Amino acid sequence: QRAHSLEPRIVRRANRLCRVGHASILGRVRARPTIAPLSASDSPEALVLRVDARQCEVRLTDGSTASAHMRGRIFEERTEDRVPVAVGDRVRLDLELDTWAITEVLPRRSIFCRRASGGDFNRRQLLAANVDQVLVVNSVGQPPFSSIAADRILAACSFADIPTRIVLNKVDVADERQLREIGETYAAAGVPLHFTSALRGDGIEEL
Repeated sequence: QRAHSLEPRIVRRANRLCRVGHASILGRVRARPTIAPLSASDSPEALVLRVDARQCEVRLTDGSTASAHMRGRIFEERTEDRVPVAVGDRVRLDLELDTWAITEVLPRRSIFCRRASGGDFNRRQLLAANVDQVLVVNSVGQPPFSSIAADRILAACSFADIPTRIVLNKVDVADERQLREIGETYAAAGVPLHFTSALRGDGIEEL
């Protein structure tokens, strides 16, 4: 903007200082560099590591991390998703004034989501994309085991066809009867279980 505001003054000075050949001077002043648009092959891909409002942290193909903002069209178009980008997404980037911008979200192989809260209850909130497996880690000591939280996650993963396992930690302080009942319930539902103790190391190697 500053450069654009200076241009009229430069043109006026050029007119005053050089009456002969002023057309060539003005041509040079008004010239703009031509920048070729990026093709798909020139737009690098990245993996989304974190989503925060309209800003994301991404990992580039060389292993480095960078910040990237969501370009207006992607963020402002109203879709079924409350936020159009999720952790785990593969995205395509463009460089704008030394800042990366997300221009495209590449096709996903899986989506882990829930219904958005507040006034957007008819839209979905993306929690993660391209998920290989979900481990539901729960305590059977303190805090006590919560079947409500575990079942909600299992239901969401079942709907999205994402493999899921339950990890029951703190077996060293668990009530054996309760532990057996929990194990039998989820084993009957076909959910793989792992019994662990981070303190003693039980089940950690298998997990």
